[in-house]
Amino acid sequence: MLLVIPKVMNFVPKPIILGHELSGSVIQIHPESNNRDLLDKRVVVEPGVYCNECEQCLNGRRNICSNIKGLGLHFDGGMAEYVKFNVDYIHKSPQNYPLM
Repeated sequence: MLLVIPKVMNFVPKPIILGHELSGSVIQIHPESNNRDLLDKRVVVEPGVYCNECEQCLNGRRNICSNIKGLGLHFDGGMAEYVKFNVDYIHKSPQNYPLM
């Protein structure tokens, strides 16, 4: 059985590119970044973007951030051909792991 509830996700901008689980290779890094070691490496991306200002974030509980934004939900996601993301949310993965 499928239950469809209309207008539940009105906060999602349309059109939007979906995809909250993302892995890939870094092809370009901002010239002023100190993370040059990520270039040409396989990485995974955290799907949540946190404010780092609310009480939950300041207490190390970013997973329940009051202002969390989701990749592929509040802005274009991992099904895009290219994704631009803050380096704070990018993590190296083992280089022999297959990309999703």
